[in-house]
Amino acid sequence: MASLIKAMNPVFISFFAALNLKEKLTPGKIIGTRATLAGAYEILREVHEVGAIRGILYRGIVATAVPNLLWKKSLSIIEANICSLFYPIQLLVSVLLVINLLNEKANMNFGIEATLIVEGVMYALLSERKRAKKEVVRGKR
Repeated sequence: MASLIKAMNPVFISFFAALNLKEKLTPGKIIGTRATLAGAYEILREVHEVGAIRGILYRGIVATAVPNLLWKKSLSIIEANICSLFYPIQLLVSVLLVINLLNEKANMNFGIEATLIVEGVMYALLSERKRAKKEVVRGKR
């Protein structure tokens, strides 16, 4: 349950970034956030169904410190709602490490779920990049 709550960070960060920091919630950011959350939810559901307690402990103890430090650093570089989309990648990396280091099994669903996370992040980033380029071009005219 705690992992699912943690995976909700992009939603809350995007909401409060729009509310407090006046960052725009573009369609690309919203679609990216939804896809990322869908992938994170499915991975968490699978992990709990399989009963990978070792993986959950590993993710909770080892795989949290470095991603949190990098995430906090990235907040100083990019907008909060874009930065928040990277949060579920912690989960993805943690599960990949569990598969590799603890010899857990991955199935086809994991590939679909991982793809949702990566595509969600990439879609939001690329749509934001495209929007920023348009603003630069408009500013030069």
